[in-house]
Amino acid sequence: MSESSDTLLTATVHGVKNQLGELLWRLEARGDCQVEQSITLRCAQRLSSALLLGRDASAGLALSLDATDADALLEDIASEYGSLFPQLQVDCEAPGSAASGEPRMVFVDRPLVTLVLGDVVHNACRAARSRVVLSASAWGRGVCFEVRDDGAGYPHEVLRASGGVLQSRGGVSSGLGLKLAASVAKAHRRGQQIGEIHLSNAPGACFRMRLP
Repeated sequence: MSESSDTLLTATVHGVKNQLGELLWRLEARGDCQVEQSITLRCAQRLSSALLLGRDASAGLALSLDATDADALLEDIASEYGSLFPQLQVDCEAPGSAASGEPRMVFVDRPLVTLVLGDVVHNACRAARSRVVLSASAWGRGVCFEVRDDGAGYPHEVLRASGGVLQSRGGVSSGLGLKLAASVAKAHRRGQQIGEIHLSNAPGACFRMRLP
């Protein structure tokens, strides 16, 4: 793709995202459109994921690392999706330092990590029977973000791919989110340590994103 075509595509995607943001704001103001809000947010996330994956394929993801309170990040996500899915219990667990009231500070690209975890939580909420749980724990000098739900779990083909290809979680997602999650995780590095994602069923779906 030429530079001019790439610029046009980027501008178009951002324009559509801005319009979706306006639509989301109007739906939220009505107060009775949770399903429509969820669909609109999902569309915006897919546009962001597709754009970032395109950049990763052409030049790699450029990170902007900053000190981030891991537990506060998860609380913001849980609050957002708890309001979108009021029939579910969307909780944050607070092990370790968070239980003592001290912030768990990590150096990550907060916007990218928030986009990835938001997409994972969105899918978890759509698949869950009653509950989605978010948590953060130490992983070496970094952090392991975890999202669990009490749904049917990941299909075997998704577990085998582990974000490497565009596999979907049944009818719940396009698979873009997991592929982006793997790319964002690998872009986080500390010395020889490289970030990673891990998928499992325990028995519902369990997503882990480990960042050094």
